[in-house]
Amino acid sequence: ENYSIGAEFRRMAEERSMTIEQFIMEMATYSDESLRNDVLTSYDALRMISSSGRDGKGIVAEGRLTGWYSVFLERLGKENMVRVYLDCNPATRLRRAVERHNISESEAVKMLEREKYDQARWKGEFGIDTENTSIYHLVVNNGYMPTEDVVKRIRVLIDESGND
Repeated sequence: ENYSIGAEFRRMAEERSMTIEQFIMEMATYSDESLRNDVLTSYDALRMISSSGRDGKGIVAEGRLTGWYSVFLERLGKENMVRVYLDCNPATRLRRAVERHNISESEAVKMLEREKYDQARWKGEFGIDTENTSIYHLVVNNGYMPTEDVVKRIRVLIDESGND
């Protein structure tokens, strides 16, 4: 099972007839509505991650805060979590954003720039430094290797940790 926090935010923006950029800028206003959206999305992600494994299957949760969510859940006693941070150079990120979302390069630049707003908000509200990768079990620069090699590295980590 896969869960994407970004997809959830895009869904919420679409419900409000907003672009994701408009939605993120609204989040940065710290209004009651924006804080409610932030909390609801975080709650949904925590619920999805914490319920994984009950049926013998795991979950892949994708998003810039999922590693931090799993740290929080581990402190509450949740076990069998593996945190992987996938990174690549800015040019590769830009190209992938254009391809993945079928958007123009200028739209992709705006999308990637909004991360600065998110990072400031998360650091200000929760003290979370999303650029600190020390919480991850594995950090992979996937801009220079085939997807199959990245998957193999993650699989080795999962196998060695005893998580299936």
